[in-house]
Order: sequence, then C-alpha cells, then structure tokens
Amino acid sequence: MLKKTKSKKLNSIYANASTNISEPANLEKIIKDLDALDWFSASEDGLGALYEGLLEKKC
Repeated sequence: MLKKTKSKKLNSIYANASTNISEPANLEKIIKDLDALDWFSASEDGLGALYEGLLEKKC
C-alpha cells in the first residue's frame, strides 16, 4: 500500500495513478531523469513538447 503525503492536493492528484511500466529500474530512471531537469530554465514550448512526447510513448 502506498503512503499518503501530508498534502491533500497531491493525494487527490495521484489517488488513482497507475503505470504500465513493469520494470522498477525503468521507473526509477525516468523519475531521476525528470528530477535532474532544470525546470526554471526550460521554455514553455519545450516543456509542452516533452509532455506530449511522454504521452505518446509506451513503456
């Protein structure tokens, strides 16, 4: 069972989250790579393209 955070907003956002990533190492790499991004220097267009690209991918 997943632990809930103290943030009600985060809990509601991820309440029904699911993934089709079957390898924990792949999920860990994705999370680490996203965490390493410098979100403050990224352009809005670039982030939009990144998001759309992630939606198109199937892991």
